[in-house]
Amino acid sequence: MTQQREASDDLGKFIKNEIGLSENKKILATDVIEDNYGSTGDDADKFMNNFFNHFSISRGDYDFHRYFEMEGSGFPIPFFGKWYMRKILKVPEYVREQLTVRMLQHAIDLGIWDSQRLREMEDPPAQE
Repeated sequence: MTQQREASDDLGKFIKNEIGLSENKKILATDVIEDNYGSTGDDADKFMNNFFNHFSISRGDYDFHRYFEMEGSGFPIPFFGKWYMRKILKVPEYVREQLTVRMLQHAIDLGIWDSQRLREMEDPPAQE
């Protein structure tokens, strides 16, 4: 059985402070920001902006839409909103990826948000 690794102290404190979690809450590397902490829409945008500023990380190729849904993206947004986002605003349509605490830690270590490298670090190749 694989042991769950906790986030670094600095990142754990940041997450607890930004999201308003108890000091006793364990922040695990496998935690998903949206699923485990309920951070979506404007709250997720604010969280990530504060993350980049707090840890002095270059935004690189970070794109909010890759990881989070926009505020109010329920009905009727899927019909009109997606067309508007793709055709008018030229926002690429992503199959949303889960953003984990481990990815945040890797971005801190790299000093830049590099989606490809973070994805590769998140899903290392299987060892035979």
